[in-house]
Amino acid sequence: MLAQAVACACASSAGMVLAQSSPTPEPPLLLRPTPSLTEKRSVPDQSLPTFLRGQKLEGVTERETVVTGNAELRRGGTVLQANEIRYQLVEDMVRAQGQVRLIRDGNIYQGPSLRYEMDTDNGELGPGEFTLISTGARADAEKTEFQGKDVLKFFNTRYSTCRRGDNSWYLQAAQIHIDNNEGVGTARNAYVVFQGVPLLASPYLQFPVNEQRRSGFLTPSFGVSSIRGVEIDTPYYWNIAPNRDYTLTPRVLSKRGLQLGNEFRYLEPGYNGITLLDLMPNDRANGKRRWALDSRHSQQFKAGWSAYWSVARASDDSYFDDFSRSVVPISTRQLAQEGGISYGASWWSASTRIQKFQVLQDAKRSIGIPYERVPQISARGQRYDLGGFDLGAEADYTRFAHPTQVTGSRAVLMPYISYPIVTPFWSFTPKTSLNLASYSLDRTRLAAGSLLRASFQREIPTFSLDTSLTFERDTRWLGSDLLQTFEPRLFYVKTPYKDQTAAPLFDTGVPDLNFAQLFSENRFSGLDRVADADQLTVAVSSRFIEPDSGTERLRATVGQRFYFENQRVNATTSNSVSVAQKTDFLVSLGGQITRAIAADATAQFDATSNRATRSSAGVRYSPISGQFVSATYRLVRDSITARRSVEQVDLATQWPIGGGWIGVARMNYSTLDRKVTESLLGLEYRRDCWSLRAVLQRFPTGTGTVDTSIFFQLNLNGFTSVGSSPNDALQRNIPGYRPINEPSPSISPLQQLQ
Repeated sequence: MLAQAVACACASSAGMVLAQSSPTPEPPLLLRPTPSLTEKRSVPDQSLPTFLRGQKLEGVTERETVVTGNAELRRGGTVLQANEIRYQLVEDMVRAQGQVRLIRDGNIYQGPSLRYEMDTDNGELGPGEFTLISTGARADAEKTEFQGKDVLKFFNTRYSTCRRGDNSWYLQAAQIHIDNNEGVGTARNAYVVFQGVPLLASPYLQFPVNEQRRSGFLTPSFGVSSIRGVEIDTPYYWNIAPNRDYTLTPRVLSKRGLQLGNEFRYLEPGYNGITLLDLMPNDRANGKRRWALDSRHSQQFKAGWSAYWSVARASDDSYFDDFSRSVVPISTRQLAQEGGISYGASWWSASTRIQKFQVLQDAKRSIGIPYERVPQISARGQRYDLGGFDLGAEADYTRFAHPTQVTGSRAVLMPYISYPIVTPFWSFTPKTSLNLASYSLDRTRLAAGSLLRASFQREIPTFSLDTSLTFERDTRWLGSDLLQTFEPRLFYVKTPYKDQTAAPLFDTGVPDLNFAQLFSENRFSGLDRVADADQLTVAVSSRFIEPDSGTERLRATVGQRFYFENQRVNATTSNSVSVAQKTDFLVSLGGQITRAIAADATAQFDATSNRATRSSAGVRYSPISGQFVSATYRLVRDSITARRSVEQVDLATQWPIGGGWIGVARMNYSTLDRKVTESLLGLEYRRDCWSLRAVLQRFPTGTGTVDTSIFFQLNLNGFTSVGSSPNDALQRNIPGYRPINEPSPSISPLQQLQ
């Protein structure tokens, strides 16, 4: 039996080849100290020792070593295996024959013969195949040239990311040039074959071979819309720097014309931002120039200072009706333009901002214009556990502007003090606060006979008491050990009446009733009204909790607020009095019923008629991630007529339907209008190296029309995609949707509006 021969060709002052033989296949010993990890990164491969191993070793000292029989050569991260290896020390050249296998930087090259220069990483591999670890791609080629450590060239080759034996798709090319340093592959005289059918051909094309960003044209996409017609996007990406880039997207819309999408992003140690501008020089539908802008910037200074701006504008009221790709931006009719500076310390903070709006009027109904803040200056401070007391204060000064309504300024100061007593089983928190406000209104805007006054001040104290108990017991439900809680809570508020009709309503309204609002001291939003109160909120919650995981299998909460006096303050400029003795009754029920089933329901019942004024209920069945069915019901009644103003049923799913196909669907049905208001229907198909998706989406626009869009995308993993991606439409319309391929990067703010 042949003894295994092992040799180490090491650089030394004498320039000798050191050889040793061993009867056992143990790895050779390194004949000089091993450098540290840091040193290894800086040491070139050619200066590292070269190890040879095989069943037979022979050669000429300091000139050539020949290893045959399971021959192997190692140097640094390079491993060469073959039937025979000839290593020429002076030239630092390797020649290998028979079942050659070269592993370099994790990539694997196989063929019958190899010539390789170890010092320059240049060489040539005969007919064979290779696997690139960076993309999982594989290919076969008549010849492979190694042109340095990061550059490869393949001749008459077939390239694919599919597994061996799977030719679902491949790129056939006369020549492929791969530059790992640039992260790009270049094919010449190439064509792509999908399922045996030529898909596209080009004398020259590029594709990525790693995750490195680089400048160049991105894959074109296309789609179809009933409003915009056929859409073709041809984006060009400019990698300005590792932390800055710019994308120009010429978009041809057959019914509208040419639209230019611009996106500039930057990321610095102290600041970051993004600016997007969509520009259509001439909309053929109306002969006008159309555009939309969204610019966002955030900056951190030293010593707690920060600044930001957020600016969104559009050329006209119907821009997003015409160019939006989902219903979300159509419902967003207020575009804010604001910027501010803030400072934060350990126990206090302050900020100032200017905020303006562009209101996109709806063709069906007029939308009110909000007040602008020019400027708003705010400060807040709090200190905890000072002798058991918590102290704090909020201050706000705002100058309000409006094109038609009364304008002026408002200053508010709200200090408070509380003494919380909290234990694991009960809590008791008395609190006293004071609301001080001063108004200065522009006299030229005050109408004759108005209750508003040019100058108005108020000083209103509030006392509140928040107390709760927590009871626990062990129980069993559906065969599982659970912890059940019983948590009653009382919240009392006392605020004296103060006539505030002399003050305008700059930013104040009455929010929808919910559990958070039940436990607020002021039933109004904003700072223009302080509600008079002599009221008590009573609520009870119970939860069933898994002790090990903390999962809430079931939770139930009921609550209601009771008034001991009539409410005289309202969110108008009149003196109307509310004689209601209690609010509507709120009920909430839900939880993770089983591992696969989750449910949630809330209802608001009128205190006098016991009829539900608002309610919603939903159930979701999801045995595994990316496989679910959900149903939701929503009801809203008009507060005056008690008639149903909204009643909708929403259904959504992502579910395998067999043979690798996955169905996705969503439907929103209005029972009042007896029609489908929004819908989405699609099919997805996934294989190891490619996926196919087709989606049809319909949604109403603000102009009363319905936009129907078609998305079709073929994705060749690790290579390219053809068509327009439906990811955005699926994730917006189907809560919990999981993409069948790798998730796309986060969409930008303007893309969220589209």
